[in-house]
Amino acid sequence: MPSSSITSVTLGVDTHEDVHVAAALDQLGRRLGTLAVPSTPQGYASLES
Repeated sequence: MPSSSITSVTLGVDTHEDVHVAAALDQLGRRLGTLAVPSTPQGYASLES
């Protein structure tokens, strides 16, 4: 099984009126994942967890 070694992760958040979208990239710019949350206190809390 090949092993991967991620040395850094960059997280960016694109904010909008109704929804915020977060994206995580590795050190080579490959997308590790995205998450869209509503622009509400509950949505903000989900970004922190």
